[in-house]
Amino acid sequence: MSTAARSYRIRSARKADLPNLMRMRARAIDQIQHPEYQRRHIVLWRDAKVSDKYLHMAQQQRLWVLGPAGNPLASAGLRLNTLELVAVFVDPDYLGNGYAQRLVRRVEHAAAGYGITSLLSEASLNAVGFYRHLGYRDGKKMATCDRLGLPCREMHKNLLPRQTHYQQQVLRTLNQLSIPSDYGIRHKLAMQPPPYRLVDAGSDCFGRPQKLTAGTLKAWQKMLNAAADDDIQLQMVSAYRDLAYQTGIIQRKLEQGQSIADILKVSAAPGFSEHHSGRAMDINTPGCRPLETEFSETPAYHWLCRHAGRFGFTQSYPQNNIHDIAWEPWHWCYTRRR
Repeated sequence: MSTAARSYRIRSARKADLPNLMRMRARAIDQIQHPEYQRRHIVLWRDAKVSDKYLHMAQQQRLWVLGPAGNPLASAGLRLNTLELVAVFVDPDYLGNGYAQRLVRRVEHAAAGYGITSLLSEASLNAVGFYRHLGYRDGKKMATCDRLGLPCREMHKNLLPRQTHYQQQVLRTLNQLSIPSDYGIRHKLAMQPPPYRLVDAGSDCFGRPQKLTAGTLKAWQKMLNAAADDDIQLQMVSAYRDLAYQTGIIQRKLEQGQSIADILKVSAAPGFSEHHSGRAMDINTPGCRPLETEFSETPAYHWLCRHAGRFGFTQSYPQNNIHDIAWEPWHWCYTRRR
């Protein structure tokens, strides 16, 4: 692998990547050769209108690329509703650099983080050997590549051996709380492993010491100062929580007689809370009850909606969110994407 090849890091695809990503995909498909593929079918596959599908995966942060900013040289994605590895393409000029293998491993890691135990890929016939090399087993032969009638082969891989100790711990915790093991898939939530390092973030509005990642704390302090310049006072309610803390929240609610289904409408399951990452916090303002939707009626909330993105913060659970979690106008997460 060349020095340039090693220097590229895997990153989440962005909307700005899509034009070049579509061109890279087209070039990769145009080079595919196999005795069972007719040229007219290759052209149909190459010219299929799939940009909306790619954009959706990118928006959900389930599409990954390698290459310079705005110029992906390889891609791979995760289709959560079918538990499928998709969009594995490499620019023909960069074959042999290990890009595809690195990206497939990244998707497998992400899939395991959703609690997926077996991953499917509908492999074009020229790629079957590649998937076998990565530990995928042959399934039935099909004619569905991008639903264009090209022959392909189902390939399956058991992801249980790829689960980390933390992922196994989360799944055991879900079982103890009678939460289905496919919780992450159902709610489109990935596991949130703890950060490598946390720093003291001062006290919250209740006087409790809090921790955040260093980057999150720096962004939070900048946002606090900017809000103050606009006569807006923001308060931290809570920040980092570990797995045991989130488990305790669920257990206390169960002891109060709440059903697990009702609890999960307002609280993420242990292992899936963004608070585990050290990048999420609950925010309030003086004169408002913490963790109540009345926060959405305050000038502080409206200020956040207008300005939080400048500092890398997003509202994780807006109204009618895809995670089927109740609206939390107070919950904001540092995403680093500004």
